[in-house]
Amino acid sequence: MRRATLTSLVVALLVVAPVSAANISIGDYLLDGNKPGQQVLITVASAPPETARGLELFVTVEANGPKITGVDLISAGLIFTGGDPPVADPSNTAWEIYYSTGATNDRPANGTLGRLTVSTVGVNPGVYSISLSARGNDTYLTDPSGNVIPGNLTGGKLTVVPEPAVVVQLLGLLALAPLAIYYRRRKA
Repeated sequence: MRRATLTSLVVALLVVAPVSAANISIGDYLLDGNKPGQQVLITVASAPPETARGLELFVTVEANGPKITGVDLISAGLIFTGGDPPVADPSNTAWEIYYSTGATNDRPANGTLGRLTVSTVGVNPGVYSISLSARGNDTYLTDPSGNVIPGNLTGGKLTVVPEPAVVVQLLGLLALAPLAIYYRRRKA
């Protein structure tokens, strides 16, 4: 009897107390070379839905990669739409941002959390990592009591491709290669 009661209690706790987490991610993006003003989204998903009141956002792009030129957390379509602008501490590669909705604006932690504006001007084509950590800190959401909502962070990759003009030039050179081979064989 005692064993059955203990087993029932463990099963009841596992069924009744689901563990929730806010999964915050960036994903992978293809960016045009030598172009400012490109958008990268930060999303969050939680099940069952968590209620968020605040955010501490830390974002870093790999050295020599695209530059973060702006962060938007309050425009239409974002979780924290409206409200005062967040407090930001930016550099070209790392941003630290604190945002709180205030006591009456709790929001469900599902959807688009923010938009990063990035520039690839002067950046070499390649793949650069972007993470939700900066200066030794990780991004997190807070609940209405100010407690950190447990979560998982997933960074991404920013792939910078050459400007279209460069691609056209390369294709032109490739188109001329057969002619060069033809003339070379003809002279021989």
